[in-house]
Amino acid sequence: MGGGTLPAVASRPGGFTRIVGPVLLALACAGVATGCRHQPIAPSYPGGVAPAVSELLRAAEPELAAVAVPRAKIRLGAHRGTLAYLAELPGRVRGSVTIAGNELVSLSVHERGYQLVYKLDGLPQGYYEGPAPGDCAVAALVGVALTPRMLARLLLGGAPVPEDGRPVDQAWDPKLGAERLTLRGATVEQDLWFRAVGGGWRFVRAATWARGPSGRGELLWSVEPSDWGRFGGRELARELRLERHDLRRAPAARITLQEVETAPPWAEPERGPSKDGEGGGATGGDGDPEDTGAGW
Repeated sequence: MGGGTLPAVASRPGGFTRIVGPVLLALACAGVATGCRHQPIAPSYPGGVAPAVSELLRAAEPELAAVAVPRAKIRLGAHRGTLAYLAELPGRVRGSVTIAGNELVSLSVHERGYQLVYKLDGLPQGYYEGPAPGDCAVAALVGVALTPRMLARLLLGGAPVPEDGRPVDQAWDPKLGAERLTLRGATVEQDLWFRAVGGGWRFVRAATWARGPSGRGELLWSVEPSDWGRFGGRELARELRLERHDLRRAPAARITLQEVETAPPWAEPERGPSKDGEGGGATGGDGDPEDTGAGW
């Protein structure tokens, strides 16, 4: 028959008629819904013991004290280009975004303030400078208004924790299958998630909320590192996803590492400790031997 298919009909003596098709369809859909329901993930603790807060805080520390990335891919909203950056503890970052051979974003943030040259469409194009911390300038580079210290920690393989954040809660998250640690500061509250890897713990996600008199408020931003690999003998996430939640249609940023130098010659290791206080090797890139710190 043309024009579609009618539901199956079954008849019984006495004139009773029942529609079979819709009933079977409803039962099938109920089965699918049950199968798609989220199944909680049981805790997975090395040795069956939950990690101490100090162990998670150590896992949140940067893997490196300094890094040079001559080349990474970046997707910032609709824009796709090449990102190059230098980062050093405690909060020095210099980065640029190039699209089709044109440098369209250039940022330097440090202890004294920031300088930004911007030629995209998120802000009026031009030159900006100002005192520390320069969160708005950081957002021009990576899409999320992190402080320079947070950005440096993230780019160096750590968690972008608030400077005044203090642990207030810890629990297993059965939805994400990860241990959650909550930090609370004066103006923000942050959840960090960690997964057990090789007998230790790895930072895998952060989400930050505004904090007011009534407690946790609006979700501001989240970051998620993934796809870990070895660079110069050090383990770093090859991909970083940063997403801003406090604005509609705010562009998410996705950074994919391509060349990494984990022991740049200009670094000053005494400026801040990495997880083990050591330097590292290098894969790709020639560093920037003219950067001695005075040029930040």
